[in-house]
Amino acid sequence: MLSKLGTPIYAPLIFKAGSYDTRTDTITYDEVVLENALIDISNSKNIVKTEIQGRKGTVKEYVSLGDYIVNISGSIISDNQKEYPEIEVKALEKVLIAPVSLQVISEPLNRLGVYEIVIEGYNFPTKQGFIGTQVYSISAVSDEPIELNNGEI
Repeated sequence: MLSKLGTPIYAPLIFKAGSYDTRTDTITYDEVVLENALIDISNSKNIVKTEIQGRKGTVKEYVSLGDYIVNISGSIISDNQKEYPEIEVKALEKVLIAPVSLQVISEPLNRLGVYEIVIEGYNFPTKQGFIGTQVYSISAVSDEPIELNNGEI
């Protein structure tokens, strides 16, 4: 796969197309490819710390691994540098506002077993002197679908 600049793309981030229901409609969104996304992935453990009287420090009980924290940043570049990439930005925003878990294809995420993420927030800051470019940053956490079996988790 090549970028708009003709350079090879190592690991694009792809939000797969999907849909969700509102009270009145079914909203659909198209697949969005972020060619130059930089992805920062971190994780922590869920640990319960219990204080015990007369003991120095706390007793630690490992509970589980936490969700992966995913920060995505990059820019959307218009084919024509004199025009704002409005269609591409609106398509990305339509995905980001979806109140559902999003399926992603991304080598760095998929390598860690992350195939779905939930968007916690996003930002479209302006960048002086770049009419045909929109910078973005996205905050998300990993998600795993829960499969119900006879009404049980």
